[in-house]
Amino acid sequence: MKTCSLQCCKQHKIEKSCDGKYHYEKFIRASEMDEKLLRKDLTYLHDMLQESEKTKKKLSTLKTQEQLRFKLLKIYSQKLHDIKLKIAPQIMSKHRENLSFYHTKTKKIFWTIGLVFYVPSDVLKNKGMNADNYRWLTDPREESQTLMEIIDQENINDSNILILMKDKANSNKLLEIIKESTVNGFIKDESNPREKRMFRVDWWEPLSENIKQMTLIEYPVIHIVFKQDMPEFEKEFTIVTREKELKKQDA
Repeated sequence: MKTCSLQCCKQHKIEKSCDGKYHYEKFIRASEMDEKLLRKDLTYLHDMLQESEKTKKKLSTLKTQEQLRFKLLKIYSQKLHDIKLKIAPQIMSKHRENLSFYHTKTKKIFWTIGLVFYVPSDVLKNKGMNADNYRWLTDPREESQTLMEIIDQENINDSNILILMKDKANSNKLLEIIKESTVNGFIKDESNPREKRMFRVDWWEPLSENIKQMTLIEYPVIHIVFKQDMPEFEKEFTIVTREKELKKQDA
């Protein structure tokens, strides 16, 4: 549209509720099409193709960066702590939620950590729930921090977990519950998932010490077990003493 002045343009926008932009999605009858409208549509399609190509290049770059992140994570977890890290397929949710990375300046790993609050399988079945309903993920945490320091940074606000802690330990603060020795913590050895072996964690030791020489899938997962549920937990898993197992490996 052509106007004789800025004042006329403003008046047109008021009278016609016009925003001054050409709306490509607006329906136009074939009888109303002319060369000018056709050129606009062709220009629009050309611009969209260019934007599409730019987006593809950006996504390709991001994919390359992600591949590098996981490659460095795998290399340095092995080099620094003798950890065998298994990377899940990209389609798996555990892979997508893993934000762990190797920090090149500090030369340390920052790990995503899973906290799984153990509930006996029969209780889960009666409630129509599964273990994912009692699961919490941390932001990436620096590996030299103790587990107590990491837990202290977490503000767990999941209602299922809060109710469980209140029922089992009369507190909704995990740090307090650990200090009162009301729970035990375990990390599963993934070298042979069929064996269902669990290593007991030391809450006052750094994360790196708790996971060294282990096989992990994506990131460390700590299973938190209330003392009253230990008999059921021991039926499902084999608890391994870490010191004895490491001596076996060194022998």
